[in-house]
Amino acid sequence: MKREMRFGIIVLAAIATITLARPSIVKSQENASAPAGQQAQAPAAKSIFDYQQELNLTDKQVESLKKSMADFRTQMSDFQQKMAALRQDLTAAIRDKAPIKDIRKKAEKIGSLQVDATMADIETSRKIEELLTPDQLNKWKVIQEKFRQEFQEKVKAAQEAQKAAK
Repeated sequence: MKREMRFGIIVLAAIATITLARPSIVKSQENASAPAGQQAQAPAAKSIFDYQQELNLTDKQVESLKKSMADFRTQMSDFQQKMAALRQDLTAAIRDKAPIKDIRKKAEKIGSLQVDATMADIETSRKIEELLTPDQLNKWKVIQEKFRQEFQEKVKAAQEAQKAAK
């Protein structure tokens, strides 16, 4: 039982780590709806549209970006629904002490879906990069790197605060 629980926890932790490791291009809906105390833990993800003037995006670029983003949001919504169902199945299998091979299959489905979601994110990022001029792309990469650094600093500070609270 402990091994099964540990395996389930490891799988879920790995999924959470992969999900948080790469900030998405779209705005973080979770941060906007999080309680006030949790919002301060990480900087809010901004979309490329928040930097429209700084990047000097044309109307045509904005329209193409909006389409790519809408398609991506639809994909992510589908992935989230499927993931929620798969996580429930995994949790039930662990709770019900299902055979390890069944739990493994459920965990592998979750992993496969996470790979699909990650690839959709990467593909969308590449589509967006293709829409930008070299100068715009360089500016966008600098903006993203700055966000990643701020995010990592906030995560580290939150981890240190948690350790100090224990």
